[in-house]
Amino acid sequence: MPDGSIKKLSTKHAKIQLAELPFIRLGNKVSLHGRGFRELVEEGQKEIDTATVQPEIRVNLSERTVHIGDNLIEMIPMQLLIYTTFLIQKKEYCKHHERPYCFECTDCYPPLVELSGRPALEEMAKYYRRIYRDQPLKTEELLNKWKDGIGIDVLRQGISKINRIIKEQLNDETLLPYYSIATVKKYAGSRYGVRIEKGKVRIE
Repeated sequence: MPDGSIKKLSTKHAKIQLAELPFIRLGNKVSLHGRGFRELVEEGQKEIDTATVQPEIRVNLSERTVHIGDNLIEMIPMQLLIYTTFLIQKKEYCKHHERPYCFECTDCYPPLVELSGRPALEEMAKYYRRIYRDQPLKTEELLNKWKDGIGIDVLRQGISKINRIIKEQLNDETLLPYYSIATVKKYAGSRYGVRIEKGKVRIE
């Protein structure tokens, strides 16, 4: 065929092949500022990898145990109750159920005032009964001790002690930011929660 000539091809015998390309929903997780597609995909993949490699956290209320991966974290019942309360917030009060990953979302983090009143204490008592399933009077003692709720100061002290325990007993310091109770400044004040992915939380 001479150079520059054009040959017309019939589509009758053409075959179409579809290739499946990986797609990462970056959404508002990364900033576009001057970066190319490859960089954006790599950053998005890094976020997903971080989410998927986090060890599962397992709380067994009746056995009063917390396991982060293979690490046993020992807490007294009141600390276990407070920590479980924050994990419950992550697992059951997510505002974005359609999202498979939490990433940096903190919309489920409550202010301490929401956890310090009587209604919150009565909800927490449900888990306290499971912690002390063989001693039902313990739950009544809890409810009678704080008739108006646990109180913000008690929660703050509990959070501080829980974070110290996790730091001392978790062997991998790189995991601390995901399992400690963190504080974020949001809207009108501070809110508290655990950064661990919601799919990694198991409460028994």
